[in-house]
Amino acid sequence: AEVNITCIHVIDSYSWAMKVVFFIGGFAQFKSPVATKVYVAVFNLSFWCCGLMCLSNMVYHSVPYHIFSTDLVLAYMHLPAWQSWYRWRQFVRSTGCDELLTSVLSDKSRANIIGPACRICGWLVLVVQTAIILNVTAGLSLPRTLGLGRAPGHEEWGKHPNHGVAEFTAVHAYAMWAIIPPVISAMFASYTMFAFVAFLHFLDARSLNTQIVECISMLTGFFAQKKKKKKNQGRRKTQVHQKSEKKRTSRAPGSALLLREVTDSEENEDIHSDGKSAVSSNCSYNAELAKQQQSSLEGVHRQNALEKELC
Repeated sequence: AEVNITCIHVIDSYSWAMKVVFFIGGFAQFKSPVATKVYVAVFNLSFWCCGLMCLSNMVYHSVPYHIFSTDLVLAYMHLPAWQSWYRWRQFVRSTGCDELLTSVLSDKSRANIIGPACRICGWLVLVVQTAIILNVTAGLSLPRTLGLGRAPGHEEWGKHPNHGVAEFTAVHAYAMWAIIPPVISAMFASYTMFAFVAFLHFLDARSLNTQIVECISMLTGFFAQKKKKKKNQGRRKTQVHQKSEKKRTSRAPGSALLLREVTDSEENEDIHSDGKSAVSSNCSYNAELAKQQQSSLEGVHRQNALEKELC
């Protein structure tokens, strides 16, 4: 069967360390469908066995039991961890991931950024992943394998040896040698895939931002040129109109002369009417002044006559 190119193949082509991270993390895809099903089944069984053992350990109180609330969270953690691995494994083979990958890799500059990032992060994730696996197995499986410490479940079940605490502790410790590596590797691979897809989105968004800026600059130049062209057309129309008015005026001098004469006659009539109104107002003022003088003289004569009579 033909294998489609996915994020895993692209990452593997850039970094050998990242290839190991995703292979032991449950993201590999084989040409044989049977091999792929067996490979996926191993990780599914590892997650569910580890989760069920941690849930059972809340009853048996074997290593690494602490308190009820902490171990309940530890048991529950297997569910979102398995779901994350399962969904990311599906996503890397989906159409949406293929479109995103094609969009990012279409630009050579972005492809050149992905290569060094995969090589650096590949070795970093591989080292951390290996360190966590060794740390967990050394804390859960190694002490029981070497027979160190007191009898399992001594505090709660020491007086009742038939409850199977020792047997569960032994099974739990030996099973962790096979279960812990794929579970932790799958969790780290899921985190790494999340970071890689987020990085692809970042590169795609940056490319889109560059395209938007280029489009804005092109549109700004286009509208500025259009506005300038419209302004120039308005100036040309104004110049043409002024030239046509000058030509029309120069071709009809008699009309302009007649218009000037009519304007002068109207101004002369206004001057004459203003003069007449000024003369009439002056005459009326003089008549009123004469009346006042006459009335004042009559008053003087009356006063003299009255004085004579009194004498």
